[in-house]
Amino acid sequence: MIDTLGISEFIRELSVLKTHGKMLSLRGMPNKSFAERYKINGLRKLLFTIAGQKYDKLAKKQGKSYEFMFVKENGEELKYITNIVEANKIHPATDSNEWKIDNFEEALNYFNSKKAKGKIVFTFD
Repeated sequence: MIDTLGISEFIRELSVLKTHGKMLSLRGMPNKSFAERYKINGLRKLLFTIAGQKYDKLAKKQGKSYEFMFVKENGEELKYITNIVEANKIHPATDSNEWKIDNFEEALNYFNSKKAKGKIVFTFD
């Protein structure tokens, strides 16, 4: 799962991730693995380890893992993320129903009823 929402949604996002799944956060908290991956040493590594320890523990407790990746708004990093998504064949789950935008409220009720099997798809005429 690629997290683009940040720490405020961490618990909810973690809850929908399958066991042994990995959350890659673009807006979360740096952690020890981030420091090691980017060869950050000394005090900064210690600070990242402490800052991310809570999230690492929560993920590990559920049999999942948490990674942080610092991204900038540039094409090179977007290509890197695209490669991760494509290499792992990541596709969002979508419900088989398609909704016209005029039926937004009905679609929202359907989603809230927990009957949806993934993301809701809207069509625009």
